[in-house]
Amino acid sequence: QVAKTLYNKGVRLGQLDRGEEAISVYDDIDRRYGGDASAALREQVAKALYNKGVRLGQLDRIEEEISVYDDIDRRYGGDASAALREQVAKALYNKGVRLGQ
Repeated sequence: QVAKTLYNKGVRLGQLDRGEEAISVYDDIDRRYGGDASAALREQVAKALYNKGVRLGQLDRIEEEISVYDDIDRRYGGDASAALREQVAKALYNKGVRLGQ
């Protein structure tokens, strides 16, 4: 429940154009739950990392954005969970868009 609440906080901060603060919240989710084996927490971490990548892109921190997308692929690319594969697909799509610019 805490991970979900933090994730929602990050989303709201992003909606308020407080991107740096949102990134900090997403980093906190990763620090707290990044090593957890629970499927629900892995999904929250992957979603937080994806949103972090998006926010980094909006702040023109493109190299960091791409690095986050690579991290999502490395960590969750082979996962059996459909929800995690969806985050990987979105991350790879965004990476492709950035590299094509």
